[in-house]
Amino acid sequence: MKFALVDNEKVEAAKGLKGVCPICQESVIPKCGQYKINHWAHKSIAHCDKWWESETDWHRNWKNLFPKEWQEIVAYDEKTGEKHIADIKTSSDLVVEFQHSHISNEERISREEFYKNMVWVVDGTRRKRDFDKFCQNLNSFSLSYIPRTCLYVVKHGIYNIPREWQQSKVPVLFDFRDWLGLDQDDQRRKPLWCLLPTRKIDNSLLVFLVISREDFVDAVKKNALSIDYKLLMHGIKEAKLIPISIRKE
Repeated sequence: MKFALVDNEKVEAAKGLKGVCPICQESVIPKCGQYKINHWAHKSIAHCDKWWESETDWHRNWKNLFPKEWQEIVAYDEKTGEKHIADIKTSSDLVVEFQHSHISNEERISREEFYKNMVWVVDGTRRKRDFDKFCQNLNSFSLSYIPRTCLYVVKHGIYNIPREWQQSKVPVLFDFRDWLGLDQDDQRRKPLWCLLPTRKIDNSLLVFLVISREDFVDAVKKNALSIDYKLLMHGIKEAKLIPISIRKE
């Protein structure tokens, strides 16, 4: 965790502090070392939030793009008493979850049903070959572009993204930026590839919105991520699609 409660205030981990977990109210200790980012840890091995995953630099860099008061917010279901820490929860109650590690279909579904109004940002560099496979498979299927938009449509292809995300009911943004800089000149890595949840309307199409990181963060801050998917699919069916391929330059 980036934050714990110190004297009832959200505070980042630092040596010498004593904190309390905002969910279970148990003591947590600051972990401040040379090789891992500073974070708070429960004294026991188990974490009180079953959806918790170890935080990477990738997580922290994304969180820091949003206001501190939106980071690591406790979400509470009054009916069931269930609690979870949302990576980002805006003043409009939109939740943004940053996912680096593998996630099962069962957990993905549970989190989407719990948060409801949410989007995923997925680290597409966790496995080295995922980005190349993504591009190769996009070009293997019928990839089209809608003029004067940032929308790309894939017909009859479902294997260009990991299976755990294909049936998501909320937008999933794939972040393929190579933070090590090995492919920093590859223009295909620069934007976010946002898979829109349109398959419940038309199961034969995958629809991607290509958006810059800056525009995505700005849209979240302005609560401007709302999309009418039925209207979108109608527009796609009426549009003249231009076949393209995804190239490095």
